[in-house]
Amino acid sequence: MRHLEGWQAGVVAILVGWVGVLLFVPRDAPPEFLPLPRADARALAAERAADRALAEGALASPVAPTVRLVGAQIRQLGTAEHAADRRAVQMGRRALEASVADALAVAPQDLARLRAYQCARFVEAFDAWLASGEESADLRELAGPLPALFRSQGWIREDEGVRTLALDRDGLRVLCKRRFNELLERPVAGMALTPTEELVWLRAVMRTPPQLDTSPGARLDRQDLPPSGDAYVLGKITEVERLDPAYPGMLARGIVLMRMQRWEAATEAFSNHLDMHPDGAFRLRAVNHMALALHEAQALR
Repeated sequence: MRHLEGWQAGVVAILVGWVGVLLFVPRDAPPEFLPLPRADARALAAERAADRALAEGALASPVAPTVRLVGAQIRQLGTAEHAADRRAVQMGRRALEASVADALAVAPQDLARLRAYQCARFVEAFDAWLASGEESADLRELAGPLPALFRSQGWIREDEGVRTLALDRDGLRVLCKRRFNELLERPVAGMALTPTEELVWLRAVMRTPPQLDTSPGARLDRQDLPPSGDAYVLGKITEVERLDPAYPGMLARGIVLMRMQRWEAATEAFSNHLDMHPDGAFRLRAVNHMALALHEAQALR
């Protein structure tokens, strides 16, 4: 990132040709548009097919007994998490840790097949839940605390009995793979998410980021709370840039900083975007947003 010195003068120079911009950008309406990551459709289709083949392989040729035990314990742990039974969760995690070590020693290649099979059932369970509103055993066992978390974060919406989820089927599949990997508590060769899958996940969480729990009794004075809302989105932009160098990260930073009312920082981000992409597709949008950010920054002086 280029850090500007005397940024005000540079901004004014860029805005000379845009005197009327502020007439078209409401002073009290920061932009709602945010460029979201895009996953390559062909790569995503290939990965979807690979997971389907692994899941079918698990049905055609059962996984090793040690790996089946891992699958059973993941389900038991999910049931405990769904019920918010802390003692059972602690016991389940200890048992799973030991079983994963055994599985890695005996048949590590079968863990990918187990994950693919469980994630196929995971997606089917969410489809059934959205259609009927009834939580199946598969949903409780494989999703654990996720349905309750989705409700608290606004990822599940219900309108006249119709339920919608902020994640599509690819997003659910990637979420399941993330959860499975995290439950293993160690990296396993060949099981890391691909860059395409990471972009699917980042798109979902940037579109609907986690929110701070403001319910009665929530501890809002803790210093170790993870970022939420726009602060969370801001922290994900660098991850997207690492995976997709074509992503307009400076424009995205400027937009998020505007939503956070950090006007000077937003102005600098838009200026950097225009330096990097003077004739890009988002040029007019960046100039308009920068004009508003500059106006707001000056109003605070």
